[in-house]
Parts: sequence; structure tokens; C-alpha cells
Amino acid sequence: MPIPRLKSALKNLSEFNNYARSLRAIGYDLTKFYPEDLEIQVLAAGFLASGVGLTQSSQESVKHGSFIIKGWNRLTGKEAKSSLTVVSRSGERFTRKYTLDDINRLDEIGLPARTNNEGKPDIYSLGERLRTVGRIVDDCNGTLVRAVKDRNSIKFEYRDQDGHGQREEFTNLALYKFQQRFYAERGIYTFIDPWDKNT
Repeated sequence: MPIPRLKSALKNLSEFNNYARSLRAIGYDLTKFYPEDLEIQVLAAGFLASGVGLTQSSQESVKHGSFIIKGWNRLTGKEAKSSLTVVSRSGERFTRKYTLDDINRLDEIGLPARTNNEGKPDIYSLGERLRTVGRIVDDCNGTLVRAVKDRNSIKFEYRDQDGHGQREEFTNLALYKFQQRFYAERGIYTFIDPWDKNT
């Protein structure tokens, strides 16, 4: 991506407040597509999200909490039988653009969906996972270039405050642990490492 375009994107995106807020809003909007593969690019006037989703089987309903269970099973390597089937890569794809107005509207609409019955965020949700990526970029005063999510990880590219290109990759498990520690520091969650016998 050419540097002048990045500077233009940085100027316009300063109006978005921060990447954490923007990516969280986008994540909650994209949840309805059950994205298996997802790419979010930064444009001069917002974000472009595209990917391949999942489709729910019409014969089975999704039970409350099943996505958390599926997520935990995926993190621990215990894949459960799923009522979701992958849309073929030659089939339907989704593409969405987000402007400042879109982000503000989605952030307001998504407020009730961001917490569970105990008032805690669902840290495995797509919105919270993308928010974590945004938080990492925000913490170093960086400029996001793009983020890519696949079945097993999230990769993202950004420029730090000195303009140097950076790349990060988190497996699903590493990102989950990072989120748990962050919320534990805020007093929202108690960090539990299932692989540590002392916790």
C-alpha cells in the first residue's frame, strides 16, 4: 500500500476514535455471516471487509452458548460435531464497506450484544477478538493496514508510530489467553489457564 495513501487513511481514520472501537463494531456486524475466512483492509475513508462465511443447517438450531463451546473445543483441539457447514469458496462471499457513520451506528446498536447475562463481554466473539487486534495497534499509536482471520489464527499488519511496518500473528489460543489477561487486569475476568496445573 503506497505511503501517501496510508497517510490519507490515517488522517481520515483519526475520526474513528480508535481501531479497537471500529474493529469491534465491524466484528459484531459480520457475526451474522459466521466468517470462517475474513480480511479487513484499511481504505482512505474507512474499512473494507470481505470473506467466506458459514451457513447454519436448516435442520438444527444453534443452542445458546454453542459458539463458546465450539470455540473452546477448537482452542483445545476437541472438535465437536457442528451444525454449521462451510460455504464453498466458489459460492457466496460477503463484502462490506464501513464509513465513520457506519461505525458510530453499529457501535451504538451493538451495545446490548457486547455483554452476557453477567454483564461481561464474550471474549471469544468475533467483535471482541477484532477489538483486541485494534487495542494492540492503538497501544503503540500505530496505523492498521489490514487484518486477516482464518480458522486457526488472526494475522495483522500495521505501521508503528515511527512509520515502520510491523506484522503480528496470534493463534486462537494465544489470542484467547491475551484477552483473558487483559480483562483479568481490569477485574472483569479471573484468568484461568487450563494447561497450568496451578490455576
